[in-house]
Amino acid sequence: MKSRNPTRAEREWMDAIVTHGCVVCRKEFGIFTETEIHHLDGKTKPGAHLKTIPLCYRHHRDGEDCSVYTSRHPFKKRFEERYGTEQELLESLQRELDSATPEQWDRVSKPRHYRSHHEEYPELECIDAIQASMPPDQFAAYLKGSAMKYLWRYENKGEPLNDLRKAKTFIEFLIAHVNQQ
Repeated sequence: MKSRNPTRAEREWMDAIVTHGCVVCRKEFGIFTETEIHHLDGKTKPGAHLKTIPLCYRHHRDGEDCSVYTSRHPFKKRFEERYGTEQELLESLQRELDSATPEQWDRVSKPRHYRSHHEEYPELECIDAIQASMPPDQFAAYLKGSAMKYLWRYENKGEPLNDLRKAKTFIEFLIAHVNQQ
């Protein structure tokens, strides 16, 4: 399928919705799942990359219509009967993102999918839970290993600057942790 390069605004939108997780999984089950971008109206028209929703593989293109889930491809009618129209899903997503602060959508230092989805601890982040689960020396090793992981693979994943920023974030976490010791 033909496509055109997204504008900066379109890239920012797509980055934000990817960190949001599958719009259907969040709506139906209250969970985060890794996503793919689904374009509602092709990929070549002006603004086309803004008319997108995040869907997990199963809800996007797994090709199933069963009791557990319905894929958008090739079952658009059944998908929309079950979950709402694509436009309704997009509008719901836009409302949710409009109410979020820019910090909530920082893909590197505070990705939304690393935050708790638990009602009692909505601001608890994964990194805090990890730190609480282990002694200080093990947490320092975890931070060092995480930074090394992103440095190791930054040239091979297609988003080198994003991985370098993630490595920097883990190094900054490690510096703060060592300063507290």
